[in-house]
Amino acid sequence: MLKIMIDFELANNTDPAWTFVREGTGQLRDDFMLFHEYLGHNQSGHLDDLCRTWGAFVLTDQDNQQILTLPEPEREEARLAKLRPEFLPLWLFFVALCHALQEGENDLTALDAFWLGLIDEVVGQPDLPILRLVSEFKPDPAQQPAPALPPTSS
Repeated sequence: MLKIMIDFELANNTDPAWTFVREGTGQLRDDFMLFHEYLGHNQSGHLDDLCRTWGAFVLTDQDNQQILTLPEPEREEARLAKLRPEFLPLWLFFVALCHALQEGENDLTALDAFWLGLIDEVVGQPDLPILRLVSEFKPDPAQQPAPALPPTSS
């Protein structure tokens, strides 16, 4: 893979002023890190969790019928095998976005990060659907009706 990356850089940089030592090694490093990210996240548990959570929205009735014809132990892997190619581009984009946001300054606001799912809550924004508040919710104890007062004589 490294040889292919080097050949690609050499073929795409025909400017006589371009040198592999000055510009090429940085680009080669970036290409290699991107490839490493792809390999590392291609079969991650996070990808499988994404497939399990949202897969029902992707699989067709025909897909579900085919999976149901398989023996029980094979169904989960068949479902994931069908869903991974669908979710992999989205997952890799999301991972790349997270890495890009960690480099230098960016214009992402806390509210943007919340809606992207990068943070759980935003200080000063109590109206957002915060999962922690939902999980910590405890209803008020039921109020007992006040006892009836005995009738008074007038």
